[in-house]
Amino acid sequence: MYLTHIQILADLQNNLRGLPQYLFPNVTEGWLRRYQVLPGRTHPMMAMSGSGGFILHTIKVFDDPDATSVTSHRHRAAKKLPTSSEQQAESSAGQAGASSWTMDDYDYSGDI
Repeated sequence: MYLTHIQILADLQNNLRGLPQYLFPNVTEGWLRRYQVLPGRTHPMMAMSGSGGFILHTIKVFDDPDATSVTSHRHRAAKKLPTSSEQQAESSAGQAGASSWTMDDYDYSGDI
C-alpha cells in the first residue's frame, strides 16, 4: 500500500503485527534522487521534493487445512549403498579402485 503520509501506514503496521496471518509488516520510504550531470561536476537536482511517499508491505499467510506439502512428492527411495568391504572386494576383483556404483544405480520409483 502506498501513501504520502507515514502516520496512517504506521498505525496500520501496528495493527497488522497483532494478527498471526500477516508476517513482517514493514514501512519503507520510496525516494528517488535525480542528479544533474554537467562536464566536471555532478550534483543532485536543486528543485526536488523531500519525500517520494511510503510503502507498507507484508506477507499474508492463507491457512488451508486441506493443503499438502509439495516436497512430500519429491523424495524418492534410494538403493542401499555398497559397504566399504563390498567396494574393496569388487575393486580387488579387477576394477582397480574405481567405484562400483553410479547415480544410475539408484531407484527413484518409490516414495519414502
